[in-house]
Amino acid sequence: MGGTMAARIYLAGFDTYYADAMVQTDAVRQLCADLGFVSVFPAQVVIDSSGEVSPELAATIFQRDIDLLRTCDIVAASLFSSDGVESISDIAFELGYAHALGKPLYAYSPREMEGSYGDCVGVPINRMLSVPATMVYGNLTECLQRIRLEVADGIAA
Repeated sequence: MGGTMAARIYLAGFDTYYADAMVQTDAVRQLCADLGFVSVFPAQVVIDSSGEVSPELAATIFQRDIDLLRTCDIVAASLFSSDGVESISDIAFELGYAHALGKPLYAYSPREMEGSYGDCVGVPINRMLSVPATMVYGNLTECLQRIRLEVADGIAA
Protein backbone atom coordinates (compact mmCIF):
# COMPACT_ATOMS: atom_id res chain seq x y z
CA MET A 1 0.00 0.00 0.00
CA GLY A 2 3.10 2.04 -0.63
CA GLY A 3 3.66 4.40 2.29
CA THR A 4 0.00 5.14 2.85
CA MET A 5 -1.92 4.41 6.00
CA ALA A 6 -3.28 0.86 6.12
CA ALA A 7 -7.02 0.37 5.76
CA ARG A 8 -8.73 -0.70 8.99
CA ILE A 9 -10.92 -3.79 8.67
CA TYR A 10 -13.58 -4.65 11.25
CA LEU A 11 -13.77 -8.45 11.45
CA ALA A 12 -17.21 -9.69 12.46
CA GLY A 13 -18.60 -13.16 12.63
CA PHE A 14 -18.67 -16.61 14.09
CA ASP A 15 -14.88 -16.67 14.28
CA THR A 16 -15.07 -14.41 17.33
CA TYR A 17 -17.15 -17.01 19.18
CA TYR A 18 -14.88 -20.01 18.71
CA ALA A 19 -13.26 -21.35 21.88
CA ASP A 20 -9.81 -20.64 20.43
CA ALA A 21 -10.71 -17.16 19.10
CA MET A 22 -8.14 -15.42 21.27
CA VAL A 23 -5.41 -17.83 20.11
CA GLN A 24 -6.36 -17.24 16.49
CA THR A 25 -6.33 -13.46 16.92
CA ASP A 26 -2.55 -13.22 16.53
CA ALA A 27 -2.62 -15.25 13.32
CA VAL A 28 -5.44 -13.12 11.90
CA ARG A 29 -3.65 -9.91 12.86
CA GLN A 30 -0.55 -11.15 11.04
CA LEU A 31 -2.58 -12.19 7.99
CA CYS A 32 -4.16 -8.74 7.84
CA ALA A 33 -0.78 -7.02 8.29
CA ASP A 34 0.74 -9.14 5.51
CA LEU A 35 -2.01 -7.90 3.18
CA GLY A 36 -1.57 -4.28 4.30
CA PHE A 37 -4.54 -4.01 6.67
CA VAL A 38 -5.04 -3.21 10.32
CA SER A 39 -7.39 -5.75 11.89
CA VAL A 40 -10.07 -4.55 14.29
CA PHE A 41 -12.02 -7.08 16.31
CA PRO A 42 -15.37 -6.58 18.05
CA ALA A 43 -15.04 -5.75 21.73
CA GLN A 44 -13.38 -8.68 23.40
CA VAL A 45 -14.53 -9.10 26.97
CA VAL A 46 -14.19 -11.82 29.54
CA ILE A 47 -17.56 -13.34 30.40
CA ASP A 48 -17.97 -15.08 33.71
CA SER A 49 -18.15 -18.86 33.85
CA SER A 50 -21.97 -18.82 33.91
CA GLY A 51 -21.95 -17.35 30.40
CA GLU A 52 -24.41 -14.69 31.48
CA VAL A 53 -24.02 -11.10 30.38
CA SER A 54 -25.49 -8.36 32.53
CA PRO A 55 -27.47 -5.56 30.90
CA GLU A 56 -24.65 -3.18 31.83
CA LEU A 57 -21.98 -5.33 30.17
CA ALA A 58 -24.19 -5.81 27.10
CA ALA A 59 -24.54 -2.02 26.81
CA THR A 60 -20.78 -1.57 27.16
CA ILE A 61 -20.05 -4.18 24.49
CA PHE A 62 -22.63 -2.62 22.16
CA GLN A 63 -21.15 0.87 22.51
CA ARG A 64 -17.57 -0.35 22.08
CA ASP A 65 -18.49 -2.23 18.91
CA ILE A 66 -20.31 0.80 17.48
CA ASP A 67 -17.30 2.99 18.27
CA LEU A 68 -14.96 0.46 16.61
CA LEU A 69 -17.15 0.23 13.50
CA ARG A 70 -16.98 4.02 13.10
CA THR A 71 -13.17 3.90 13.06
CA CYS A 72 -12.94 1.27 10.33
CA ASP A 73 -12.78 1.59 6.57
CA ILE A 74 -14.20 -1.83 5.62
CA VAL A 75 -16.18 -4.62 7.27
CA ALA A 76 -15.46 -8.30 6.62
CA ALA A 77 -17.99 -10.66 8.17
CA SER A 78 -18.19 -14.42 8.41
CA LEU A 79 -21.83 -15.26 7.75
CA PHE A 80 -21.85 -19.00 8.27
CA SER A 81 -20.38 -21.27 10.87
CA SER A 82 -18.65 -24.47 9.80
CA ASP A 83 -21.93 -26.35 10.28
CA GLY A 84 -23.75 -24.06 7.82
CA VAL A 85 -25.90 -22.12 10.30
CA GLU A 86 -26.78 -18.67 8.99
CA SER A 87 -25.45 -15.47 10.49
CA ILE A 88 -26.61 -14.44 13.90
CA SER A 89 -28.37 -11.19 14.60
CA ASP A 90 -25.41 -9.18 15.91
CA ILE A 91 -23.47 -9.73 12.69
CA ALA A 92 -26.47 -8.61 10.64
CA PHE A 93 -26.75 -5.50 12.81
CA GLU A 94 -23.04 -4.71 12.42
CA LEU A 95 -23.32 -5.02 8.64
CA GLY A 96 -26.42 -2.82 8.57
CA TYR A 97 -24.84 -0.18 10.76
CA ALA A 98 -21.66 -0.16 8.69
CA HIS A 99 -23.74 0.10 5.50
CA ALA A 100 -25.52 3.13 6.94
CA LEU A 101 -22.08 4.66 7.55
CA GLY A 102 -21.17 4.05 3.90
CA LYS A 103 -18.51 1.39 4.58
CA PRO A 104 -17.77 -1.24 1.92
CA LEU A 105 -19.10 -4.60 3.12
CA TYR A 106 -17.63 -8.01 2.41
CA ALA A 107 -19.12 -11.23 3.69
CA TYR A 108 -17.65 -14.68 3.43
CA SER A 109 -19.00 -18.16 3.71
CA PRO A 110 -17.23 -21.51 3.33
CA ARG A 111 -19.60 -22.46 0.53
CA GLU A 112 -22.36 -21.04 -1.61
CA MET A 113 -25.77 -21.94 -0.30
CA GLU A 114 -28.02 -23.50 -2.92
CA GLY A 115 -31.63 -22.74 -3.75
CA SER A 116 -33.50 -19.68 -2.63
CA TYR A 117 -33.96 -17.69 0.53
CA GLY A 118 -37.55 -16.73 1.18
CA ASP A 119 -38.98 -15.07 -1.90
CA CYS A 120 -35.61 -14.43 -3.60
CA VAL A 121 -34.68 -17.14 -6.08
CA GLY A 122 -30.93 -17.50 -6.52
CA VAL A 123 -30.08 -15.42 -3.45
CA PRO A 124 -27.94 -17.52 -1.08
CA ILE A 125 -28.80 -15.60 2.08
CA ASN A 126 -31.23 -12.96 3.20
CA ARG A 127 -31.28 -10.12 0.67
CA MET A 128 -30.69 -7.58 3.44
CA LEU A 129 -27.18 -9.06 3.70
CA SER A 130 -26.49 -10.30 0.19
CA VAL A 131 -27.44 -7.10 -1.63
CA PRO A 132 -25.19 -4.57 0.17
CA ALA A 133 -22.29 -6.97 0.79
CA THR A 134 -19.90 -8.44 -1.73
CA MET A 135 -20.13 -12.18 -1.15
CA VAL A 136 -16.94 -14.24 -1.12
CA TYR A 137 -17.34 -18.01 -1.07
CA GLY A 138 -14.29 -19.12 0.81
CA ASN A 139 -12.43 -18.34 4.02
CA LEU A 140 -11.17 -15.17 5.66
CA THR A 141 -7.93 -15.25 3.69
CA GLU A 142 -9.82 -15.34 0.39
CA CYS A 143 -12.10 -12.54 1.55
CA LEU A 144 -9.17 -10.33 2.55
CA GLN A 145 -7.42 -11.02 -0.75
CA ARG A 146 -10.54 -9.95 -2.63
CA ILE A 147 -10.80 -6.77 -0.57
CA ARG A 148 -7.15 -6.06 -1.27
CA LEU A 149 -7.76 -6.44 -5.00
CA GLU A 150 -10.95 -4.39 -5.14
CA VAL A 151 -10.91 -1.56 -2.67
CA ALA A 152 -8.09 -1.35 -0.16
CA ASP A 153 -5.80 0.94 -2.15
CA GLY A 154 -8.66 3.34 -2.78
CA ILE A 155 -9.55 3.51 0.90
CA ALA A 156 -6.11 3.92 2.46
CA ALA A 157 -5.38 7.58 3.05
